[in-house]
Amino acid sequence: MGTSAVFIVGETAVELMTLIFKNAAWSSLIAFAAGQTFQLNTFCAADPPAVPVFTAGDILEILSGNIFNDPVPSQKLANLLAIAAWYTFCECATVATPAAPAPPAYPATAPTINPPVAPPLASGGCLDVTQRIKSQDFQYGPAGGFVEIDISARFFLPRTLTVAAAFTGGPTTAYAFPATATSIRTISSGVTGATAAGDGHVFLNTYSAAGVKLQALTLNTIPANGGTNDQTAALSAGAVFGIMWADEFVTNTTTLEYTLEVIFSCTNAPAGTVQQPCCPPDATLLAQLQLIQNQLNSVLSGLPSSAHSFALGTVHAGLSGNGSFALVGAAIAVKVELTTIPGRLGRDAGEEVYYFDAGFIIPIAATYPYAGQPIVYSPQLMALPSLTDSIGYTIPADVVVTVTELLRGP
Repeated sequence: MGTSAVFIVGETAVELMTLIFKNAAWSSLIAFAAGQTFQLNTFCAADPPAVPVFTAGDILEILSGNIFNDPVPSQKLANLLAIAAWYTFCECATVATPAAPAPPAYPATAPTINPPVAPPLASGGCLDVTQRIKSQDFQYGPAGGFVEIDISARFFLPRTLTVAAAFTGGPTTAYAFPATATSIRTISSGVTGATAAGDGHVFLNTYSAAGVKLQALTLNTIPANGGTNDQTAALSAGAVFGIMWADEFVTNTTTLEYTLEVIFSCTNAPAGTVQQPCCPPDATLLAQLQLIQNQLNSVLSGLPSSAHSFALGTVHAGLSGNGSFALVGAAIAVKVELTTIPGRLGRDAGEEVYYFDAGFIIPIAATYPYAGQPIVYSPQLMALPSLTDSIGYTIPADVVVTVTELLRGP
């Protein structure tokens, strides 16, 4: 298998559906499917699920996102994704692997997916990945003055094939190209740590589905610091897997870094698609988005804004003994100051004088106290819990305290 487990969601799910079923409606609808993890050793040991039959009601339930109302439509969609995954990652060992089945019929009375067609693969790169290549990650060599790193898994699709080593002691796992790929373009840029152009290179071996090596390509010669190199190479007919690796002079193994973008170009879009500009806005979808926006605005309007400053509020002076007082303003904190400090109080002189046994301040909400906070500094800031409406205090008789309400500032 090459990979023991795969997680399929989002763009990967759309790509699998497009490559296996070549049907725009299902490629668009699969975006509503939950992500799935496939344990390939057990998943591939059994036959794929049967192709499900969808009704117009199933499509409506899927689009509504209400899986708790009826989980059957969502399970049908999950099975469709499982079928695409099976024909991508699995193969039969003793007999020929059967061809993928035809996609299920899209119900005639079901809502039209917007856009009604998958984006054409010929409209641009059918796979475009950018990664930062770093010299400290290099894993092979040194040999002939160079060290190498296998970067296939970072740029290609997760389906794998075991082949002969790409170079002496090198990797033996080739990764899949996008379907119908005809050329590969590489752009190296943002180079740092190079001593000259050509300190590093990017290579590619291509293979057929049977593991036969078809090409040995130099995809990119890394330019000097700050430079950019844009190269394109044609892929041989039947080239569906590849091993791509980078090398560099041994003397640069702690310095050379660059950004590498790999872009595949593919032939025509899948059968049944129409290359056309995107469709006009969908009124139903826009209404749903507006509803979501309104709900978000409602939630955000109920959240308190962050305080950027304090404003001084009511001053409660001469506090001693036990008691409480109601907050006058919408205080979010209080400032506590010791105005009479007897000599008996223990203290520890540090960055701020730390006092012992100076009493407690107790936030109260609806007559119920929160945990009290000891008075240990003067002055001392105490943030108030939510819903605090009054302040209690327990202060020794020979200690006098002033509490000032702090309001949200401008």
